[in-house]
Amino acid sequence: MEWLVVLVFIAFCALFIIVAARMETRRTEAWKQVARDIGYEFAERGEIAALPGATAFKIFGYGHDERVKNVVTGAEGPAQVTLCDFQYTTGSGKNASTHNQTLCLVDTPEVHVPSCFARPQNRFADAIGRMFGGQDIDFAEDPEFSAAYVLQGKNEGAVRETFDDKVREYFVAHRDKRWVFEASRGQLCLYTQGRIAPDQAASRIADALEILGVLRGAHKPGGSRRTDSPESR
Repeated sequence: MEWLVVLVFIAFCALFIIVAARMETRRTEAWKQVARDIGYEFAERGEIAALPGATAFKIFGYGHDERVKNVVTGAEGPAQVTLCDFQYTTGSGKNASTHNQTLCLVDTPEVHVPSCFARPQNRFADAIGRMFGGQDIDFAEDPEFSAAYVLQGKNEGAVRETFDDKVREYFVAHRDKRWVFEASRGQLCLYTQGRIAPDQAASRIADALEILGVLRGAHKPGGSRRTDSPESR
């Protein structure tokens, strides 16, 4: 009977692999169609080094065995927008875990933002993190934002200037979207936990461009801060 159990297990694993492969093929075809619909270019595979923020964003340093798939790229005015599925692994052997996100990356000459990182607050875990020196830039005048997000950046003063009342208000108003946001000079990255469906591409691009617009307003000529000084890079 043991051989029968083994055969059933092998058959189940084979079926799982076949179904997963077919689902990935369908996802790729759906992304191809999305690219055609919105007038973007499509590539089934990509390289991290070719992505905006490849040397700056935290997401590209969390694990190993990284893979970039379903790369959709196009221009929105002067901004270059890239959507892609990004996969990486943490741990090894029996303790290995695979993580998947759909990244929306924007490369723009319009706004130079200091290196920063914002994500939804996890009160319990982040309280422990602060006890061990984890950074979280809070605003005494805005407890609502401070309770909603963990905000980090090497140049705290420049990050505080960038996250003025209008920017914080925008992020608080959209906290239900559970965005993770990264920026470094003229490059932005937006994602949520897990992958999005291809038919959500237009919505995710709109979110990223709307954030860009909010940041552009915060850095408009005449009333702006300069965050592209050497100490904020």
